[in-house]
Amino acid sequence: MFEYIKQLESTNTKFYPIDISEISNAEERMGFEFPESLKAFYKEIGYGFFGSNKNFINRLMSPEDIADYVCGADIYEYVDKSFYGENELVFFHISDEDFLTIVYKGENKGNILYFGDKVADNFQEFIKKIINIPDYYI
Repeated sequence: MFEYIKQLESTNTKFYPIDISEISNAEERMGFEFPESLKAFYKEIGYGFFGSNKNFINRLMSPEDIADYVCGADIYEYVDKSFYGENELVFFHISDEDFLTIVYKGENKGNILYFGDKVADNFQEFIKKIINIPDYYI
């Protein structure tokens, strides 16, 4: 599904493989499952960075980091979560406390949002867009 991503890896795009147990451990901590498309990306590619620069981190968060965010653990203990809806799952770290979210349940399930504004209809569209223009969501 995401095989083409492996061929795009460069100095600005770097991915790290993960073990399937990391996904299930994170899901257990959060009390719900990751969206299927995100889970498929983790299994096939892993997590990592998309065209990072001095202004944006552009990091697809690891399952553990997402679970830490959801559970308010580690560096995410004091992050203001009021910017994001209850059906939104933070999955992409832009900078500081700026994140992209994926709607993981409800009416707009699968949409990718930036502070409530839709920037992609689904995860696959998001990946295709960010590969071409790393800060397209701004």
